Amino acid sequence: MNFDKLLEPYKDGGTEEIPVERTMGTIIDYLVNKKGYSLDTVGAAIFTVFFQMDAGITFKGDGSYGSEGRQLVTAIRMVCDEYNQAKLTAVSNAMFIEKLGSDLKEMIVPPKRRPFLSWWRGKDVIT
Repeated sequence: MNFDKLLEPYKDGGTEEIPVERTMGTIIDYLVNKKGYSLDTVGAAIFTVFFQMDAGITFKGDGSYGSEGRQLVTAIRMVCDEYNQAKLTAVSNAMFIEKLGSDLKEMIVPPKRRPFLSWWRGKDVIT
């Protein structure tokens, strides 16, 4: 897969008055330094989106200057968010299991039921 060839249609960035050439370096710099994603998340997201582009997915944009590239970077950001959410879920699940572990069954206490009381209209009540 040739990243430069895949990125070629999306090189226009910035505005018409102040054009900026979009490169892999500028995309990574924007996502890591400006948006605060970790480098490993950005790298994985770029690989994911570029593999999709290699399979035929394109970004059309809205017709304005550089909109195709903005849509590409937005797609990479969305994949970064998905990966961060998966990491967060995995970490929180691991912490939950580590914290509770085998004590989980002991911590789950079945609800107590009050004895049947005729004056309570025949309904059991969970306390």
